[in-house]
Amino acid sequence: MIQYSLIDEIHNQLKTLTMSLNAFTDHYQKWYSHKKCNFSKATAEEIYRIARKLAPVLPKDNFTKRLTHQEVSQLNAASLTVEQFRFLMNETVSTLPGYPVVMAMRGCYPSLGPHSWLSSKM
Repeated sequence: MIQYSLIDEIHNQLKTLTMSLNAFTDHYQKWYSHKKCNFSKATAEEIYRIARKLAPVLPKDNFTKRLTHQEVSQLNAASLTVEQFRFLMNETVSTLPGYPVVMAMRGCYPSLGPHSWLSSKM
């Protein structure tokens, strides 16, 4: 799920327009080490590139921040719904005969197994 603190940080860093890539990467690396996360220079460069494109489109105001938070909430809710559906599908299919055979196949995990089993029956 997307963390609000990262959204806040990106929102606060709309000054990227005046910040060089190296300065942004350094700032991003410090932020990630403070959050005890793994730093990726490629990710920092991608965020910088995207922010440079979007910054002129989105004003730095409370409305944009609120809109961003709402979008993140909706994405997280959709992600949770998909995971709940996947869990229920796995739980239902696990009661059917042949499920252990499908799950024993190489590459079949709880997220793919039920789909593979149902696809083979249609």
